[in-house]
Amino acid sequence: MANGTEPDDEKTQRPDHAAGEGRREKIRAPRGVGTALTVFVALVVAAAVYLIAVRREALFVDLAGLSGMLFCF
Repeated sequence: MANGTEPDDEKTQRPDHAAGEGRREKIRAPRGVGTALTVFVALVVAAAVYLIAVRREALFVDLAGLSGMLFCF
């Protein structure tokens, strides 16, 4: 059609790709991987909160000593 709704030139039309050619489909992980990753991150955060709540002063002393060893101050 020449009214501008469809392209006249065949080069401007998108080609139909056969299965597996040209386009790549997204590779997705199994459902359990996302759940396991979420549980792991939650456990790490919970452990960090526990350590801060129970050993707050000791953590600061350890961090001060570690920074002294790393940066030679």
